Amino acid sequence: MDISAGDPDKYSYVIQDAIFEVMVMDKNLGNYYGSTEGFLDDFSVRLDEVVFSNIDNGLGVFGAYLVSSRKINVEENFVQSFGYRSRL
Repeated sequence: MDISAGDPDKYSYVIQDAIFEVMVMDKNLGNYYGSTEGFLDDFSVRLDEVVFSNIDNGLGVFGAYLVSSRKINVEENFVQSFGYRSRL
């Protein structure tokens, strides 16, 4: 995904920080995801496959996940290498 897709004036954009987000899955959900590798886009997991189940005599998966996010500063030199401005 481009920040300034189609806009040749990259310098009009100011990048100050970024959000780093990680999704951690438990073993059951991780096994399910690994068995299907199904996705709708870069950010979605499709959960309609009948390939893996951890429920006796049933279809489906019981699992948990945690999403952790952190705001991080982006180095000025890194931002400028793409033609953007930085407020740092």
